[in-house]
Amino acid sequence: MRRSRSRAQPRPPIIIPGAEHAGKANPRLAAVIDHYRESYTGLSQMLGRPKTYLGEHVRRGRPARLTAAEIDSLARYLGVLPEDIGEAA
Repeated sequence: MRRSRSRAQPRPPIIIPGAEHAGKANPRLAAVIDHYRESYTGLSQMLGRPKTYLGEHVRRGRPARLTAAEIDSLARYLGVLPEDIGEAA
């Protein structure tokens, strides 16, 4: 009989913002969203926010920071660690 071993989950890849993300208010989040080819509108709606919420956050820094719950939801959905996409308010 085979014993089941608990395996540590591999750490998701670290996505580093490129030059195309320079000048954005949250370049790490922009890089992750672009890497996984997700829609800012769709992710905003998943969070229960207006369609432009994440786009405005990434491009203009409004709101200045996402809430911890929003970061956790995005990280779980995108399969990355919360610290890889930004700091909570």
